[in-house]
Amino acid sequence: MFLHKSTYSVRQLLDLIVERLETPYRPVIFFLCFIYYRNAAITPISQLLLTLRYFATGSMLVVVGDFCGIHKSTASRIVKKVSEAIASLRDRFINFPEDPHEIDRICTKFYEVARFPRVIGTIDCTHIKIPSPGQEMLLREAMVYGSEDFLYFH
Repeated sequence: MFLHKSTYSVRQLLDLIVERLETPYRPVIFFLCFIYYRNAAITPISQLLLTLRYFATGSMLVVVGDFCGIHKSTASRIVKKVSEAIASLRDRFINFPEDPHEIDRICTKFYEVARFPRVIGTIDCTHIKIPSPGQEMLLREAMVYGSEDFLYFH
């Protein structure tokens, strides 16, 4: 079976955090005579994909929740839980050199490549240009009332 690299990466990440995303079944009494077991209807893979969609699009939680068919408060709890699970992996994947000689060697290599001094690490990310709506529009739409410690934008 062929898996796209990003699909494989998502599955790898899910394997690392799935225990933190699963909600155990818990008994709930119904009408004082029936016991049924309530569980989390949202699977760990759905929780992870919802969170990654939220990170990737920068949409509001209500938009991501609507896309997945859940309320924004549920989406908020999921994003928080998954973010904490991913952040808990930081010691496993983020390493900084501690040896002074290693730090000097890395700084020298960065300087040789990019002429950028005193760098010991980088973060891979994407920069997106966001066009300004223009000074006239901002001045027209923002009316500031109040003192220095309170601003109201209309």
